[in-house]
Amino acid sequence: YVTGPGEIYGRSPAMLALPSIKTLNEQKKTVLKQGHRVTDPVLLAHDDGAVGAFSLRPGSLNPGSMSKDGKRLVDVLPTGNLSVGFEMMNQERQVINEAFLITLFQILTENPQMTATEALERAKEKGMLVSPTMGRQQSEYLGPMIDREIDSLSFQGLLPEMPQVLLEAAGDFDIQYDSPLSRSQRAEEAAGFFRYIDAAGQYKNLTGDNSMFDHLNTDVAAPVLMETFALPVSWQNTPEMIAATREQRAEEAEDQK
Repeated sequence: YVTGPGEIYGRSPAMLALPSIKTLNEQKKTVLKQGHRVTDPVLLAHDDGAVGAFSLRPGSLNPGSMSKDGKRLVDVLPTGNLSVGFEMMNQERQVINEAFLITLFQILTENPQMTATEALERAKEKGMLVSPTMGRQQSEYLGPMIDREIDSLSFQGLLPEMPQVLLEAAGDFDIQYDSPLSRSQRAEEAAGFFRYIDAAGQYKNLTGDNSMFDHLNTDVAAPVLMETFALPVSWQNTPEMIAATREQRAEEAEDQK
């Protein structure tokens, strides 16, 4: 995950957050003890014969546990503020979550009412923050491993025949990563598309000129947007289906004239 200068083997996010993990474990032990004292408190008495047989059952009556002037002869040992322990544990959890990049993916859960454009802006922001880590994973780990696996499969004759497009490229290929993290890195393109749409719409409303939309090539932008939004391939129309739909739309418009 992360390697230092001169290191061969890297370290995981857990090693980066190890001090907080150990601290959280010890805090949990303390909070458990304190919580036990709160739910089953220690009783304080003057001596063991002051109150006789004392019952802790619900609804029980304990004669002799109070003096004539109303002073309690049995009291509860103060247990402190339990919420302080929870607050300290939450602080350590925050450090651990940041080490594992959990906070970078809490985009929609923080504000589920945000618009699609706002979600894209948040995804772009998270993608920018995680790019250094993800880029290192791809270049130093995933890329060499994929090349090695393909070479191994090719040497064993387990790969199918090379497609025509690869033959024309002399077997040269590029790796395109399609994980949610990789898509968040490309969210800036989708966010830029919608920012331009908004700007062009505002310009049209002010001037009545829609020429700014002429600069957009939606046939090129649409596949990129669908890939960024993780739209399944089975939901996408083929070029032939798109051409047929446009032809039908043109015929319907011609009939309405």
